[in-house]
Amino acid sequence: MTRSNADRLWIMGGAVAALLLVALAWFFAVSPELSSASSLKSQTADAQTQNITLQAKIRKLQDDNQKMATIQASLADARKALPVDAGLAAFTRQLVAAGVQNGVTVVSVSASTPILPTAKTGAAAPAAGKSTSAAGQLYAIPVTLTAKGAPANELKFLAALQGTGKRAALIVSTQLSADTTARANGNSIQMSVQLQVFVAPQSPADQAALDKLLSSTPVPAK
Repeated sequence: MTRSNADRLWIMGGAVAALLLVALAWFFAVSPELSSASSLKSQTADAQTQNITLQAKIRKLQDDNQKMATIQASLADARKALPVDAGLAAFTRQLVAAGVQNGVTVVSVSASTPILPTAKTGAAAPAAGKSTSAAGQLYAIPVTLTAKGAPANELKFLAALQGTGKRAALIVSTQLSADTTARANGNSIQMSVQLQVFVAPQSPADQAALDKLLSSTPVPAK
């Protein structure tokens, strides 16, 4: 009977030891591995999500890169319409070319001091360092031109001055008078036009960034 109790104690002790070993194995071996596996699963899911996001961004950048040439052309046209400097020599050539195309002779072109678009004619724009800085501000340059030609041609000439893809010009007033120098059999009319062209000076940093954008070459798509 005593031996039987001892056997039972050994059996119970063995069972308790086995359970203790299983518990120790769970806490120190199995549980950390399961936790590590769960963590790896979570990291894998996060990596897949980030990969999908990055792929979408890459596709967007590739699409933007393919449109770069169109964007640069649009920006170049915008700079012609609204340059960062006075550009009066180029504008004068534009006026003369428009006159030739429409049968009008441009006699004279003169420009005044730049003004703020809201200022009255003759009121000069504030100097840099005062209430308004030159860079980043829009200015209007008053221009007076005199041209001669047939009335119908002069109307086409005026329309050409405000055409798209060229220097932006706003016609303020127009005066017509007889052309005393015209031949007797001619129907030439002298036209005096008051208009404004616009300029938007940029800071050196902004100007450099703009030039870089215009001169950059799109990366070929792979």
